[in-house]
Amino acid sequence: MVPYVGTKMCLFQFEHYGITQNAQHAINLMFTGLEVTQEKRPTDFFLVVPFKGREYYVEKPDLGLHPCMIRCSCADFYFTFSYWNWKQGTAFGPKPRRYVRKTRTYPPRNPGHHPGFCKHVYNSLLLMQTMGWTNLKHKKWYDVYPHWDENDTEVVEPDEQ
Repeated sequence: MVPYVGTKMCLFQFEHYGITQNAQHAINLMFTGLEVTQEKRPTDFFLVVPFKGREYYVEKPDLGLHPCMIRCSCADFYFTFSYWNWKQGTAFGPKPRRYVRKTRTYPPRNPGHHPGFCKHVYNSLLLMQTMGWTNLKHKKWYDVYPHWDENDTEVVEPDEQ
């Protein structure tokens, strides 16, 4: 994970090893709109990320709330979705070349020009949820801990209701 304090962003990087093909795929998920700070925050809503000798508290992304830019190094993602994701503003990284079909023996790739993602991005998001790196509560941390600053940053578990 790479926290970006000034821009409220965090880059999650994954590597997946192919089973059907002997290949290694690099996946980048850049979440925006996250609180990133060095001040102590409740760990049920924040990840503690050590980075370059410092400790950062990064808000766990809510997959339904925080925008995410994506990129995968696999050919399926590149030829099917990367250009159309870039057109929609959801591609992480530079503008990819648009896929141009060279033969008529295979059906067209993504004829509807829809943005999307491959199974590697899906598996990365699933891993994030499984590891507890996402906010599944669909609440903001300051709604659960309204007096956080007054409590001298001591983590007190909220009442379960």
